[in-house]
Amino acid sequence: ISASYALHFNSPLDNSSSRISEVMEIVSMTIYSITLLLGTVGNGLVIFLTGFCMKKTVTTIWYLNLAVADFIFAVCLSLEIISTALENHWPLGRLMCKLDAVIPFLNMFASVFFLTVISADRCISVVHPVWAVNHRTLGRAIQIAIFIWVAASMLSFPYFIFRDTQDFPDGSTQCSYMFGGEDTSGLRNHLSVVAAELIIGFLLPFSTILACYCSIVTKLRRTVFRQVGRSFKIIVVIVVTFFCCWFPFHVVSILDTLEDDSLEMKAFLDIGMPIAYGLISLNSCLNPILYVFCGRFESASDEKSGQSLLLKRTLLRSRIYS
Repeated sequence: ISASYALHFNSPLDNSSSRISEVMEIVSMTIYSITLLLGTVGNGLVIFLTGFCMKKTVTTIWYLNLAVADFIFAVCLSLEIISTALENHWPLGRLMCKLDAVIPFLNMFASVFFLTVISADRCISVVHPVWAVNHRTLGRAIQIAIFIWVAASMLSFPYFIFRDTQDFPDGSTQCSYMFGGEDTSGLRNHLSVVAAELIIGFLLPFSTILACYCSIVTKLRRTVFRQVGRSFKIIVVIVVTFFCCWFPFHVVSILDTLEDDSLEMKAFLDIGMPIAYGLISLNSCLNPILYVFCGRFESASDEKSGQSLLLKRTLLRSRIYS
């Protein structure tokens, strides 16, 4: 398996695994190339629209930052393509090796945090429209966005520490993870990283997202505000897409921490790890496709009118029952 994209797995390969790896490298190269093209163009278009064409709203702030995270990730896939084309030889030096590890996880944490904030923002606008009108401001949105980037950077820093280059007698250099060898400390470091990925980068955010949408459904189940309900559809699709793209990665990451040296497990990881990483690569170009080609960007007028309808309904109810 390619050490450049094998986020954790660095075991020696037998002949059968080597043949599997050759096939998977071709598949990975294809996925990376498609993602590089669609991800840079698509996310670049989203950045242009939300940054320069659309009126600044809280929603466009979320979409802009999500597109920036995906754009950076897509651009850096060129490093994976170079390494794979050179048969996993890493010619770009130690610093780029470490950055190549940080960027995918910076994208993961930033993306899932922004998706969580988008869901929470929608929930607050629906469940507490009066509070949202008074406190849902561009300034607060920018502050939250900055906090998310700082938090994502801090959570990605361990990958900078554990990723390094390794020189081999044949003159080749590979970029891979080094958690501290086969001793207890190495296993502990590995488990800590995987646990943080799973809990902070997946379970907690998606629990929050599901809770938000349950609250929204409960609040709107008797309404006929199609204009408001329509704005949720694209967010739901994006959340489901993110889940499908990232869940396989967390599964193979957990399996990789198991001390199972069987040929079956090695063969499974040989196939599963590049597929899982290919899926998270595709995620970076799926968001702009959902935004742009589905034509579901929420305009500033839609956002304000939907919130206004909910606010009027809330005020009307308060007058009736007062």
